[in-house]
Amino acid sequence: MPTIIQIKRSEGVTAPTTAQLAEAELAYTQDKTNDGASAKLYIESLNNAGAAVIHAVGGKYYTDIVDAATNNNTASTIVKRDASGNFAAGTITAALTGNASTATSAATLTTARTIGGVSFDGSANINLPGVNTAGNQNTTGSAATLTTARTIGGVSFDGSANIDLPGVNTAGNQNTTGSAATLTTARTIGGVSFNGSANIDLPGVNTAGNQNTTGSAATLTTARTIGGVSFDGSANINLPGVNSTGNQNTTGSAATLTTARTVAITGDLTYTSGSFDGSGNVTGAGTLATVNSNVGTFGSTTAVPVITVNAKGLVTSVTTDNISTSFTIAGGSGSPAVIAGGSTLTFAGTSNEINTAITAGQVQIGLPDDVTIGQDLSVTRNLVVSGNLTVNGTTTTVATTNTVVSDLLLELGNGVTGSPSSDAGIIIERGSSNNAFMGFDESEDKFIVGTGTFTGASTGNLTITVGTLLANLESSNVTITGGSITGITDITVADGGTGASTFTANGVIFGNGTSALGVTATGTAGQVLVSGGSGAAPSFSNIDGGTF
Repeated sequence: MPTIIQIKRSEGVTAPTTAQLAEAELAYTQDKTNDGASAKLYIESLNNAGAAVIHAVGGKYYTDIVDAATNNNTASTIVKRDASGNFAAGTITAALTGNASTATSAATLTTARTIGGVSFDGSANINLPGVNTAGNQNTTGSAATLTTARTIGGVSFDGSANIDLPGVNTAGNQNTTGSAATLTTARTIGGVSFNGSANIDLPGVNTAGNQNTTGSAATLTTARTIGGVSFDGSANINLPGVNSTGNQNTTGSAATLTTARTVAITGDLTYTSGSFDGSGNVTGAGTLATVNSNVGTFGSTTAVPVITVNAKGLVTSVTTDNISTSFTIAGGSGSPAVIAGGSTLTFAGTSNEINTAITAGQVQIGLPDDVTIGQDLSVTRNLVVSGNLTVNGTTTTVATTNTVVSDLLLELGNGVTGSPSSDAGIIIERGSSNNAFMGFDESEDKFIVGTGTFTGASTGNLTITVGTLLANLESSNVTITGGSITGITDITVADGGTGASTFTANGVIFGNGTSALGVTATGTAGQVLVSGGSGAAPSFSNIDGGTF
């Protein structure tokens, strides 16, 4: 059976993009809703710049246009000549050159044109404005009147008659130098109206015109104040604080104060100065307030002074307190003792347990380098051993919830010599059930996992019932002697198996990473095995470009 090949396709009319096709790949837009009226065939190609482009190369849309070609005058169809090479057409729009053997004139122009502003399509004669029917009008540019009247000197003029201009006599010989008897509009000079009809006098200007214009005057029109004193220039003035010669001291200092002052201090220190006007120095003594009436010498060989100072640093009271010459000592056991002044207090240690020493007036109590404890030792807090810990006894009991050991190797049976005879390993206490054992069975010379009635105090050859080990076993060489393997259904791919129990008949097996091998469904005759792409299983199918 031949293989079926299907190209890429869609049910719409939208052309494929370069991202949807590969070079030289075909695609067909089926225009399903319109029975393929706009169906087109596309192919991806390359332009002269090497960029991917999409070309329309066929399809029902184009074949319908070709099939509808005719030699009749049918709108929106391709022209096809008849058997004689002729075809019918309406208006043909084109740029024609050369001479036509059978050219004829037209009754009208297709598009009317304007001549002198008048529309003309050749269907009738037209008259142009300003052109008489005989066509012999004067075309030198002169006319009896202006089409639009203009103004000259404010007078309308269209050429139909002469006009007179204001200010211009009929003879046209008026004076045009610009002078006149009077001004049309009077102007003001220095505030006085002037139109040229007569002379005028200006305020402050004499008739001779030689008045002083330097700006000085006998008085000011408006009096001004200087230092608070009114001044209009009519007479000299004196300013407060300024002598008539004008050489007063302006630095701001004075020999004395106008009004004498006193300086007073209150509080813990009181003081009032004499009258002070700056003419001389003033001295005086201040008085401290009394805050402690108890004065004298305090302290002795048997008493120390007790001094009270307030927030201002003043001593408010002084007393004494006796010095004790004896003290009492007490301990965790024994009777308290009174130590008289001048007696010696001795701190005694215990051999191999506590050391004492006096250094620079200090008592140091500590442990010796090697401590021997002759009684039981109970530690209620954390115990940190920086050196090695050696336990000499028959049993070491650790009653912690979890035991963490940082050593990478744990040695059991240290000190065993000669041929070993006792089993060694780890025993797990299991309450009312038999205890569990993981270790080495010396009688079998093999590692063993099992259960029994043994405890951590048991020794020698233990009686062990072989247990079940649940684990993943890895080995490059495994030997099974006797027995049977049960519970294994599918050997994984990682262990060299397929990971599956059965496969579809006539299917093709394919890899699936570390997971079980897969198998395709049975294909039909003529189909080929097609990859499903990354992450998808292959399958039998026709060669199909798919959709877009």
